[in-house]
Amino acid sequence: MGLFSFIKDAGAKVFGIGKTAAEEAADKAADAATAKLNAEKAAANNLKETVNDLQLQVENLEIHIEDDKATISGAAYDQATKEKVILVVGNSNGIASVDDQMTVENPEPEA
Repeated sequence: MGLFSFIKDAGAKVFGIGKTAAEEAADKAADAATAKLNAEKAAANNLKETVNDLQLQVENLEIHIEDDKATISGAAYDQATKEKVILVVGNSNGIASVDDQMTVENPEPEA
């Protein structure tokens, strides 16, 4: 009798079955990245719905969230509408900054 030592992950490579620890870690990281991307898309869609529910007039509204930054594009009816959309998005949980890429269809004179 005796103690035999083996390479832990060699079986998966030799026989082509299972995954090595590194492959499993890569799969988990990819799954986490996919889950994060899906959560960001869902949050952006929820914000678009909120803007629509508030009846703010914005054509071609697009909201993209990456990490804690939201990017907004589209054409707001007026400056007040643009600012309201920025406030709605910026005051949402998880958003630390807003990149304003919006235009204004009916600009108002400066005060």
